[in-house]
Amino acid sequence: MIRGVIRIIGAVGLWKNRMWGFAIPVINCVIALAMMMTLLPFGVMDGTLAGAALILMFWQYFGKREIGG
Repeated sequence: MIRGVIRIIGAVGLWKNRMWGFAIPVINCVIALAMMMTLLPFGVMDGTLAGAALILMFWQYFGKREIGG
């Protein structure tokens, strides 16, 4: 339940385009990916969704930036 509340707080921060709203979900997704094998069978689905959310957040944040230039 605590992780769910933290996800909602992070979503509100993302909605308001705040940097803390980006940091909180990234940390939460990394923790979910690290713990996914300990929470079988539901952890696999949580890890899959957390990985997808992490990719989408990084994709939105970095956008069309190029490496080295």
